[in-house]
Amino acid sequence: MLDVVLWLIAIEALSLAVLPLTLRVLFALPDGGYASAKILGLILLGYAAWVTGILGITAFTGATLVAFTALLAAIAWLAWGRQLRAAWTEIRPLAIGAEVTFVVVFLIAVGIRAYNAPIAGQEKEMDFTFLHSLIKTASLPAPDLWLIGYGMPYYYFGYLTQSLLPKVLPIDPAVSYNLALATVLALAACGAFGLVAGLVKLAGGARRTTLALGALAAFALTIMGNLEAFFELIADHGLGSAAFWSALGIKGLTANVGGFPPDGGWWFRAARVIPNIQPDGITEFPYFSFLLGDLHPHYVAIPLGILILALAAHELLVARPLRGDAIRLAVAAIVLGAVIPSNTWDVPIFWGVFALALAASALRRTDESLTMRARGWDLLFVVLLAVVCYAPYRVGYVAQPLGVALVDERTMFGSLFVLFGPLIVLAFAGGIVGLLMNHEPEERGALGRWALLVGTAAGAALLVARQPTLGFLVASLIFWSSISWQRATGGGSASRVATALLTLAGLGSILIPEVVYLRDVFGTRMNTVFKFYYDAWILLALAAPLILWELGLVARSRAANAALWARPVAATAIAGSAALIGVSAIYPVAATWTKSGAFAGAATLDGMVHIRNGRTDDAAAIDWLRRLRPTVGVVEAVGNDYSDAGRFSTFAGLPTLVGWTGHELQWRGTSPEVDARKDLARRVYTDPNARSWRPELERLGIRYVVVGSMEREIYGQSAGADLGSSLPVAQRLGSTTIYEVSDRGQ
Repeated sequence: MLDVVLWLIAIEALSLAVLPLTLRVLFALPDGGYASAKILGLILLGYAAWVTGILGITAFTGATLVAFTALLAAIAWLAWGRQLRAAWTEIRPLAIGAEVTFVVVFLIAVGIRAYNAPIAGQEKEMDFTFLHSLIKTASLPAPDLWLIGYGMPYYYFGYLTQSLLPKVLPIDPAVSYNLALATVLALAACGAFGLVAGLVKLAGGARRTTLALGALAAFALTIMGNLEAFFELIADHGLGSAAFWSALGIKGLTANVGGFPPDGGWWFRAARVIPNIQPDGITEFPYFSFLLGDLHPHYVAIPLGILILALAAHELLVARPLRGDAIRLAVAAIVLGAVIPSNTWDVPIFWGVFALALAASALRRTDESLTMRARGWDLLFVVLLAVVCYAPYRVGYVAQPLGVALVDERTMFGSLFVLFGPLIVLAFAGGIVGLLMNHEPEERGALGRWALLVGTAAGAALLVARQPTLGFLVASLIFWSSISWQRATGGGSASRVATALLTLAGLGSILIPEVVYLRDVFGTRMNTVFKFYYDAWILLALAAPLILWELGLVARSRAANAALWARPVAATAIAGSAALIGVSAIYPVAATWTKSGAFAGAATLDGMVHIRNGRTDDAAAIDWLRRLRPTVGVVEAVGNDYSDAGRFSTFAGLPTLVGWTGHELQWRGTSPEVDARKDLARRVYTDPNARSWRPELERLGIRYVVVGSMEREIYGQSAGADLGSSLPVAQRLGSTTIYEVSDRGQ
């Protein structure tokens, strides 16, 4: 618990340090940007430490981070502390709501991680390797622990932001990993609450309604699951014909499969719904990512995406161009640019939403204070500055070959419904009701009626052509394109415009991989669907409470200009979506219970617990090795990906010859060096003639060779048996022995 308390204190201190600056940048939002302060603090501190470290100006150490935090706090409070104190009374209710949301979600998430602590399975070891490297290194770029002598090959800025607290705090890195997973979920919930509650307040919502819809946004984004768990229950009861299950489109699910809880792995199927994508149809959503425990870039970047959306919402409210406000421009550039090295897949969607917000802010104004031309220059400046800010990231970066291809096999509509159920129902119904409501001048009302007609016709035509997914998406996008235009050009409130833009972008994120995909090493649309659907969840989850708010107003309206069918459609949509949201709540409850083993085990946040329990002597060797300088290289067995291979480098934070070879080849493309390193490791453990391989180890900076349980599993029980005749023993820990090659790596 001490680790948890220290972690909370540290992140609250960072939030407090940048709070006046946050208010300065997001002054038009009802909460003064309070809900964004924590993630903005991590981004600004991370950027300052990264850019000065990568340029060789500072060391990437805890002392540097403390100094930068103190500098940020001094500048922020001296420059804008008075404005924060003056605004506090007004922003306090939403600030308290955001803080409560963060702490509650964080503590619940920590409790869940305590029963899912092992950093094992899927790609957790990979994620921890990156995080651990950044925690231990004092210089940038950080080393690739799985390929000694090389730099980190992945988009790593998200890992860097999550390494900031453990670089300062006396917390074990393997514990920090689980605290980071909880922090990301809590930051996302806090940001969702602040953004949606603020927009509802701007629209005139009462305090109770504002807080309730903010909480619903936090739930929809970070806790709610898809509908797969509900259909697991149906299957478990033997319901549904073969034709029904085939049409529904949940990969591997049919009646009488055992369901849950007997089928302990059922919860994983929720992220592999689409059956017709090879090699696998990955369909993650935030709570699944948290429960799975992979600290992947797409998960870590969720709070960053919400921060960009908060910046976009703020731009809808202000009348001053970015170029006329150096502080706002600089922060916007650093935040938008952070997406490039954090999760490059997010660039087109979140930059796109920001661009739409700039355009809409100009369309909303009838005066000359903010023209479309001015907003165009704003966009150009912020994009160029963002690229320049993160230019050092591209130095030495090698990307895998990519291309663009047309989709020839689309997502079944049943799969789409399972994945996004309440979110797409709300989007579709909200589009219809929005067009039925005639709050605009006659010419805009006519535009809405034409949009409803054209969208319906286009959807029907595609349905007849046996393309129901395309039909649904195209019709919905036509509806919301018209609504967005009407609200922006008609001077609609910023909240209503934001609702339209979030919905439009969310639906667009689903449509894109139904038309084109980025051809990567897998040669399929797997990753495009995965990443764009993930962004769609974020956008539609934020839009959903806002659409519900609008539908509620229509359902209760008795205005003469409300179309005949608007009220019953709105009421039906509210009832239907509420039921689907309730069904979607089955997943987090049931999946958490199943994945956590009914909370029957011992609680711990130590991510190395599985090695301590299963490979006791290896764990002792890791504890001995982790006290060494991070530049010391070690040799260990080279095994299969998704295994314990690489455990010494991963958990000791020391570079090895080569870790997961398949991943290194994915990151770097074909590399003879990887195969050569794999062969060198084999020779170390099987060739008694040390003179044939020792010079190579010394050249690479290797100081130790470890012989433990996995080395004997991979190379035979006699692996390393002859090492004692040529290398001195540095440490013997039960059945695990550490031999010393040379002191040159020290």
